[in-house]
Amino acid sequence: MYFSENIKKELCSLIREPCCMKAECYGLLLFGRAFSFNEISILTQSSESAHLYEGLIKELFSITPDISRSRAGKFTVSVTNPSDRRFILSEFGHTGSEIALRINYANFENECCISAFIRGVFISCGFVTNPEKDYHIEFITPKQKLALDLKRIIEDLSITPKQIRRKSGYSLYIKDGESIEDILGFMGATTSFLHMMNIRATKDMLNKINRQYNFESANLNRTIEANMKQI
Repeated sequence: MYFSENIKKELCSLIREPCCMKAECYGLLLFGRAFSFNEISILTQSSESAHLYEGLIKELFSITPDISRSRAGKFTVSVTNPSDRRFILSEFGHTGSEIALRINYANFENECCISAFIRGVFISCGFVTNPEKDYHIEFITPKQKLALDLKRIIEDLSITPKQIRRKSGYSLYIKDGESIEDILGFMGATTSFLHMMNIRATKDMLNKINRQYNFESANLNRTIEANMKQI
């Protein structure tokens, strides 16, 4: 998960446009551990993600969430006051008692806010495997309708994620290297995007060299066999 952690660190360090802060915070909260009247919280191993969650809530709503760390090193950030939770929900157009959570597109002021929203979603529930081993990005949410809404947003980027049911919830995943690069670039993870692009280019070159070597070896073997038959 080292590559994924570096991506989240990079995303958390970005300078944010004022119009995008609400959309990113919305992605963080909506796809966190809980987003309802009874609980608003996130559970993460990343200190950068935890402090971003805390900082955006402070900046946007003048509310200070509680932040704690377990012995296992995981951070929990939560809004404990019921009136604060009600206020945050209403600011995003939710009541907190919805039967099925859905994405409220009214929270996206401009096109750039879609990028910020996906960035928040990834920080909250996404991960990317090390591209030196495999090409794989995944978003996991316990809410089926949220997974479907996120799938439609990603499809608008001309990227088609696959969906699968897991024990931990509903998963959207992509295993195409170029599509993963596109998502990294769209979220603003430029350094990680370039790093993965270099790895993919190197792997493609090595695969091409390997195929060429196998092709020439096969031709050489056929030539030797033909000559031996003639002899």
